[in-house]
Parts: sequence; structure tokens; C-alpha cells
Amino acid sequence: RGVRRFVIWNEPDITRDTYGYEFEGSLEDYARLLKVAYLAAHEGNPDASIHLAGTTYWHDVNEHRRLYVDRLLELIAADPDAAANGYYFDVLTLHIYFRADTVYTITRELQVVLDQYGLSDKQIWIDETNASPNLDPQWRVERPMWQITLDQQSAFLAQAAALGLAAGADYIGVYKFYDWSLPPGAESFGLLRADGWRRPAFDTWAMVIQQMNGVESAALAQTATVDAVRLRRADGQDVFAVWARTAQPVQIELMATGNQAQFIDQYGKMMTLEALDERYTLALSGAVCNAVDGCPVGGLVSLLVQPAGDSAVEEITAAGSVPLSFE
Repeated sequence: RGVRRFVIWNEPDITRDTYGYEFEGSLEDYARLLKVAYLAAHEGNPDASIHLAGTTYWHDVNEHRRLYVDRLLELIAADPDAAANGYYFDVLTLHIYFRADTVYTITRELQVVLDQYGLSDKQIWIDETNASPNLDPQWRVERPMWQITLDQQSAFLAQAAALGLAAGADYIGVYKFYDWSLPPGAESFGLLRADGWRRPAFDTWAMVIQQMNGVESAALAQTATVDAVRLRRADGQDVFAVWARTAQPVQIELMATGNQAQFIDQYGKMMTLEALDERYTLALSGAVCNAVDGCPVGGLVSLLVQPAGDSAVEEITAAGSVPLSFE
């Protein structure tokens, strides 16, 4: 029927004694489920692609357990038939929410886990990411932490996409597109609200699709106060995505590789900039922070698109300029 990709279950790292669990079985049960699914799917369609269940990461970390994926791969590696059958999966799946910086660190950490088992060729998909906006004036949600505005949701999605690509993710998806049939006051993630209204994040994700596709390489440069991601596209353009990490506004300078560049805000609005003294200066607003959450999402995201080249980036501070080094 045209379906060839299958995600085998969902978030099995949430144990059955924990609220929100979705898999009652043990680690061994899930490994068996995965193996049977892989073999059966390939018997029906040799081109089938099997994705590991998305994991939450934090349910293990908060309980001081080895990561579920690490324990699972150790178990699979002990299976004498695993190597001949692709270790029973093609794609590692991640679910990452609310704190933008963790998109990079978690993705990198799981890449290291894959490397440890000789599975560097496996793709990584972040198939769920978002910061649900409980402070939407038309859809208020009461919760003790993660106080997120509509603008922060938009900023998170742009930051998550850039950071995920810089960390090595192959594909990134938002949870979720439309909050259909959601009762009032329930947690709302949608780009489209339950009443069909387009949140600003809808336009942000459209911008991400347009500007962050066809990326051949990506790298992160970071200081205590600013994040900068350089995305090199197949069309010969560099996309610089930059934002403040703290409540402190930031000013950065990018060296020009041509006479003009496109400035794009996080909602997709675009304008042409002329280089001044062979550089562009961007002023970045500070992040929204509070005592409980800290600064879970950086400030509003700015994009600068110009021809690919050796463009230096510097943060301008009261004490002078600070060069940003891309990993």
C-alpha cells in the first residue's frame, strides 16, 4: 500500500510504574518485538525501513539508568543473527522537547552510542520536537513549569531544526501539526490550534522547510550568550541561524562573502541587506527567562543567507569582539 517506514512502538523507556508509560514489557520484550517486526517487514517488502521507538532520554537520566538505547543495542549485539540483519533497525528515533540546547547535546550523545556499537551508518531522526505554548492567550494551559509563549514556540522550532542538523540529525519533524479534537485546557502542541487557527509556529516551520532543506554540512558555534549555526546548502548558499542564549541582548557581526545577503526573521519575513565595510551587523533580542525554567528557549532567531565562503562571525561586547569558532 506504499508504506515502507515503520516506527516500532513508542517511548518504551518509560517504565510501567511511571505515569504516561506506553509499553508494559521488559527490555528483552522490546528487543524481541523489534526483531520480529524487522524480519516480518523485510519478508513482505525488502525495501522496508524500521525505526526504533522514539525515546524520551530524560526518563533514564532522571532515574540514573544507562540510556535505553545503549542497553538495547548491547542486547541486540549479543544476538548472533543481528549483524546479518542490520541489527534489526535502520533509524534511531529521538523525542526532544522544551529546552532548545538539549536538541544538540542529546543528538550528539546518541550518535556516540551508535558509534560505540559500530553503527555510525544508522540515520538519526528527531521525529518529535516542540515547546508547547501554554501561554497562548486563546488556549491557556496551567502547568508548574515550561512557561512558553507563542513567540518562544516559534523560536524553539527554528533553534531545534538548526541545532539538530548541526548535531548530525538526518530528518526533523514537529509534534504536532494539528491539535484535532482537543478539550479546552488540555496541553496543546499544534502548529494549528484545535480551532484551526494558525499559530506563528506554522509560519516558522514553513520557513525552516524552505531555508534548512538541502543542507550538506552544518556546524555550531557557541558562547555563554549566543548560539550560531552555519548550514551549508547544496545550492551554494550558507545559512547562518543566530540567537541569544540568555536574557542579555547580543550583537554579532558576520563577514560578507558578497555584496548582498538575505535577512530572514523566524517567521519567514525577508529583506535584502547591503554589506557595510564587508560585514553585516545583527542585533539579537534576549531570551525570555524565569526562576523555575531558566532560559529554556533562546531569543528570537535571525537568519542570514549569503554565498558560501569563509565567513568569520564575531560577538561584539563591551570588552571588544569575541570570535565564534564553529565545531
